[in-house]
Amino acid sequence: MLRELLAVPVVAVMLGVIVGAGLIAPLFWASRFATAEKADFALVATMVSSMGGLIVAGAILFGYRHLAADGFVWFGSSVVGGFVVGLGVAAVVMLRRLAKNSDETRS
Repeated sequence: MLRELLAVPVVAVMLGVIVGAGLIAPLFWASRFATAEKADFALVATMVSSMGGLIVAGAILFGYRHLAADGFVWFGSSVVGGFVVGLGVAAVVMLRRLAKNSDETRS
């Protein structure tokens, strides 16, 4: 029953977008540390969260491929799409936060 449900394209796409966007969540956590005083820690936190996200994504894609191969193309494509959209949102949020910090330090 679960295999048939995960093979449905609409379900696979919805799950993929959620998983892809969820993989960006650790970057939001790491972006809190992005200040001039904590630049080294922010870089390490970002690198660790990115690498962890890649490992988790690989495991999820591997599992989905073996669980529901018929819906894998839909799921995999939407994971990438959700990740890219989430990455765009994260970039905008981080740039706004960085600009705000830059303005505060000038004053």
